[in-house]
Amino acid sequence: RRVHGEPIPPRESFIDETDCIFIEDLSQSLQLSGNIDPELLCNGLVIGVVGHETNTGFFHVDRMFFPAPMYSPIPTTSSEDRYVLFVSGFNLSEHSNLTSIQLLSSFVCGDLGASHLASKILRVIVCGNSLSSDSIDKAAHSQARYLSRKVQLRSLLPINILDNILCRMAMSCDIDFMPGEYDPGTRFLPQQPCNRLMFPKSAQLESFHCVTNPYEFEIDGLHVVGCSGQNIRDIKQNTSLTNNLDILKLTQNASIICPTAPDTLPCFPMSGDQDLFVMEKTPNIYFAANCEQLDFEKPCENNSMLCVPEFATSKLATLVNLKDLS
Repeated sequence: RRVHGEPIPPRESFIDETDCIFIEDLSQSLQLSGNIDPELLCNGLVIGVVGHETNTGFFHVDRMFFPAPMYSPIPTTSSEDRYVLFVSGFNLSEHSNLTSIQLLSSFVCGDLGASHLASKILRVIVCGNSLSSDSIDKAAHSQARYLSRKVQLRSLLPINILDNILCRMAMSCDIDFMPGEYDPGTRFLPQQPCNRLMFPKSAQLESFHCVTNPYEFEIDGLHVVGCSGQNIRDIKQNTSLTNNLDILKLTQNASIICPTAPDTLPCFPMSGDQDLFVMEKTPNIYFAANCEQLDFEKPCENNSMLCVPEFATSKLATLVNLKDLS
């Protein structure tokens, strides 16, 4: 007889006080003890330790360190203010209130009386989760295709609304559109660019670009790297860290964007020595999107870290000045 129990509820944290941490390479692994806190580290981080092996087979840590940062210098070719605008988490659905998003597009287009500022925006980065989880029609996806031929998906109207908004902004500056967890596309990281056919109006403009997630690019000689936020949420479940900026610092210090992939964060298999999540050099601007609140820190003159808030709840977008990374 088959017995059906209660479904296991989703867990917000996978850490426990009995957790231990190992350091390993291709030849061996050693359990660490001493001056190290397992709850502040997650699997996949690149670290170094100084210490000694004990008689019980443990490695006693005296000091832990991360790879040395390799910052790119800030070009001094221009003294003018030039901006990149970061926005994430529109969370559009069939019943969304569009007032705040329309105000944002009006600001980018210079229609709100701040044309002197809007004219200095070089690029807008839309950092994922433009559609809400409510727009995913799981019932339609689980049916046979011939049964859902005449069914209109819940995501159709939000995508049309998004296309109109992106098209309007793309007439004023370049738009880079990143996919997120709830956007149509692949779920595995790195997420491939969304199909331009979903945006028939925006796709006609050369200033509209569908890009990957995580996303790496250069603008005005500055190196910019970021993710739509899946890495931050997954690390929260595997450590005791709760502050998004602290987690962003951890991944930057370890020079890896998504350390927990593929263990608890799905990703495409990578062959050989290739790891697309490893940062060969420290970016000038490093961002994570779809966060609960805006956080910003400039640890040195060549580097800024940014947590982009979810627009649907915060009504905030973020301008970063390329002149001084403020």
